Amino acid sequence: MDISRIRRVLYVFVTCLLMFSLTLTAANAAANPYPADSPMHVYWNKYYADSYAKPVTPAQPTTPATPAAPMTPTTPTTPPGSYWSNYYGSNYGKYTAKPTTTTTPTTPTTPTIGQEASILITEEKLMLDLVNQERAKAGLQAFTVNAKLVELARMKSQDMYQKNYFSHTSPAYGSALDMEKKAGVSARVMGAENIAKAATTQRAHELFMNSEGHRANIMNSMHTTIGIGIVKTQYGVVVTQLFTGN
Repeated sequence: MDISRIRRVLYVFVTCLLMFSLTLTAANAAANPYPADSPMHVYWNKYYADSYAKPVTPAQPTTPATPAAPMTPTTPTTPPGSYWSNYYGSNYGKYTAKPTTTTTPTTPTTPTIGQEASILITEEKLMLDLVNQERAKAGLQAFTVNAKLVELARMKSQDMYQKNYFSHTSPAYGSALDMEKKAGVSARVMGAENIAKAATTQRAHELFMNSEGHRANIMNSMHTTIGIGIVKTQYGVVVTQLFTGN
């Protein structure tokens, strides 16, 4: 082999050796670019060496927390008597009793409604028959009709229709109790009132019987006398029931 060929081989070998040395130096510099005797060399190894030397472990997904079971809503309890206080006002309890538990239904009897029932108009007679049928089913005494209560009930229905309001407190007459006392009505139990606006008298009766307070007035054994006032309008009927008891 001639000298020129040997030189070329040595040149290639030295060149490759130099390139390998540079590559190794660059790799070491990437791992820690500071000299071994430098304070930064120690700092680099402490805080950055792991990120170059170790693959990053992907974070493990966390197991979602089991949602808490929904709380079962509790039915609010109503203190005894609160309905009556809200419905009739603070004076109601002074003049009438709370609704009593109805007795076991007995065979209905034909109600006796008294001579004053003859003053009722057709719709008022229908309402009287309906409420007395309900009382007969429960074994309760049929209502008798009081002419003064009928007059007051008609006045209240007419007042609600003409002044376009719906309330147990009239702007003109006050509460049912106020109205009765001003008219000279006197009874051991007084002040209870049912009012309704409906398409028909039958529908008004259904609304009364499906309402706790209205039904309680109709089925209260201490209520023995009733006044019914019905005003017919282009929209249906406006109904007022007034109750007393001795």
